[in-house]
Amino acid sequence: MKQILFPTAYSKQSKAAYRYAQKLAQYFEAKITLVHVYQSPTIALASGATVNNEAKNRDLEKFSADLSVRKLEELKSFAAEMSAKQFHSIPLDYIVVDGLLIHQLLKIQQQNKPDLVVMGMRRHDTSERIFGNNVYKLIDKLACPLLLIPPGARYLGLNKLVYSTAFEVGDKDSIDYLMDWCSAFDGNLHLAHVHKLGNQEKASQQMDLLLQNFKEELEGGIITKRLLEGEVSKALTEYMDLTGSGILAIHKRKKGFWLRLTEGSLTKVLAEKIKIPLLVLKAKESGVNKKSDIRLVSK
Repeated sequence: MKQILFPTAYSKQSKAAYRYAQKLAQYFEAKITLVHVYQSPTIALASGATVNNEAKNRDLEKFSADLSVRKLEELKSFAAEMSAKQFHSIPLDYIVVDGLLIHQLLKIQQQNKPDLVVMGMRRHDTSERIFGNNVYKLIDKLACPLLLIPPGARYLGLNKLVYSTAFEVGDKDSIDYLMDWCSAFDGNLHLAHVHKLGNQEKASQQMDLLLQNFKEELEGGIITKRLLEGEVSKALTEYMDLTGSGILAIHKRKKGFWLRLTEGSLTKVLAEKIKIPLLVLKAKESGVNKKSDIRLVSK
């Protein structure tokens, strides 16, 4: 891991999430790119009728430039407030950009190719859960892993990980990725699968087949396995409480439109319900760099 992208709106959740980003950057010797996306209130200024177009454009340009400088200073102040002696060696970059949050974050990801995005999240009312929000859109659209820190979460370590497997393509890559975390934090990975009533024998066979690639880690106790039965989110929540795990990891597969309607999204349900960080892993995708108007400022 070389770069962690950290979007922030300076909320209480952002502060808790940034501590996770700092710990990950410290252990992986990665840099953190802090991002703040804002929307400039230039429409009101542009609507003035007492100045000609040329003067209006100059005013808008100056206003935008001044606002960008102020936003950059706010972002640096946030980082300084969250600084501690143990994190002083972490390289920091800063990005401030005017625009729509999702659009700009996807552009930043495409340009910078971060290895991980870390961000805080809020609980939402029923209408927002149905129609989606920024976090849900990022879960769907980001190409890299996304670590979501729920409200009220405090950093309690990253040495106990649970990976919820559905025995699908991508599991081996996900476990390989998580083994890097176990190595960095001297941790353990608990593999869990929630099966339907009566499917335990089949699930056990599938679990053994998956773990053929990790016999050494299994024998050494670095990886453990557990079959659970019942409703997925409830069973996983109870298991995480039992193991005292610090992170739940899940591999998000792509679904067609009708499958999304009939099954819903387990990832989004878990994002709403769990009280520990959720690490959303994605299938590997190749991207193409495109030009961008994003400004990058080094520490």
